[in-house]
Amino acid sequence: MEREQEREAMLGECREHVREIKAILQGDADLQTKESAVYKIVVLCRQVGKPCKDVLREEGVLEGLMTTVSQLEMRELSSDRPSGSYQETFVQALYRALGETVYDNVVNAEIAAHFGLLKIVEASLSRKSEDDVLTEPILTVVNNIIGMSQSTHALLQEAGIVPLLVRFVGCQTSTNDNGRQIATAALANLSNNALMREQMIRSGAVEVLATALLQFPPEAEVEVPLPSVSYMQSLSAVVKIVGGGAMMGTVGGHGEREEGAITFNVNGSRSTRVYDERTNQLVLDRRSVRWMLAYLDASMSDDPYPPDTNIYGTPWKVALSISCIARGSALNREMLRAAGVWTLLARAATDLDIQQHADVRRGGRREEQEATGEKVVMAMRSMLRSEEDVQHSREELQNNPDAKRVLEQLLGLASNAALPTKSRHAA
Repeated sequence: MEREQEREAMLGECREHVREIKAILQGDADLQTKESAVYKIVVLCRQVGKPCKDVLREEGVLEGLMTTVSQLEMRELSSDRPSGSYQETFVQALYRALGETVYDNVVNAEIAAHFGLLKIVEASLSRKSEDDVLTEPILTVVNNIIGMSQSTHALLQEAGIVPLLVRFVGCQTSTNDNGRQIATAALANLSNNALMREQMIRSGAVEVLATALLQFPPEAEVEVPLPSVSYMQSLSAVVKIVGGGAMMGTVGGHGEREEGAITFNVNGSRSTRVYDERTNQLVLDRRSVRWMLAYLDASMSDDPYPPDTNIYGTPWKVALSISCIARGSALNREMLRAAGVWTLLARAATDLDIQQHADVRRGGRREEQEATGEKVVMAMRSMLRSEEDVQHSREELQNNPDAKRVLEQLLGLASNAALPTKSRHAA
């Protein structure tokens, strides 16, 4: 009861602040005062979280922010924009406020997309250089909309966003690493949607993402304890776009291509599932697998990964990447088992960390928990592509009764058709 009263008091105070901000933005205040009011929205969103974002929508402030951005961008297009640094900093403040307002709020993200915000930002980004001061906050808006709701993805082709994201990821001369990382994160979010993967291939997404996967020397040559942000985001995306089989598993970073494994010709819009000697470096190794499992572990505990970054994985998205890796080849599954995948998946299936994660960071959304459960089971099934997989998994779990119990429960639910009598490879 006391906690509920505290929550109501907090929301009441938040609503008062939002109404004050709305009055300033709709009034005759000077641009500097309005800019300060917009930045108060950023602070409120970070302090209060999702409830404040609901209030911003209910009070009409979200619509007001989008309308103002639209008007200012139209003025710029018609060369009728007032001169002076305050105009640019005001637009920057608007985009930062929009980025915070749609983050972690599905309803706000969908409203923004259907308002036409993606088309507005496409028109702005197409005129911006990679190092423009507005590029990063605009890309943040795009990433947050894409990441919060797959229903918004249908609007991306019309808006022309995907080729722009590819352009920003692929620019190697830019000094704006944050902008490149945000664009990479947006492509990684898009890769969770199977309906978007063909468009991503045609737009050259695989080609630019693959570059990040070649940034480290082979595992056998140099020890790299932790991945970079760009490596993890690119790895998460590529295994989903082309399938884990396209990245042939190798034991030590070199090794021969596994017989029957599918590989991928990385060649922009002409990318195909055809083996090509030039892509021989685009591989999964023990290091890649360890990092992906560490990413899932961190996401379930609401910790960033890589550590000391602001990258917080979503459990169901990371589990989907692991499932794609497991489907790729028997060698991939062998590396996953050796790295402890069953212990981690069993924990994900039975531990309350997932529910607590959803309650704390996602407002307790039921669909988040359901998606996590679905993708964790999918990853488990992907680890059981043959009778050999079942036997090896049981052997790995002899000394882990909790994980073995989850495995046996899964096998008890599986039909005979789900467990073939000989090895097979995903297409």
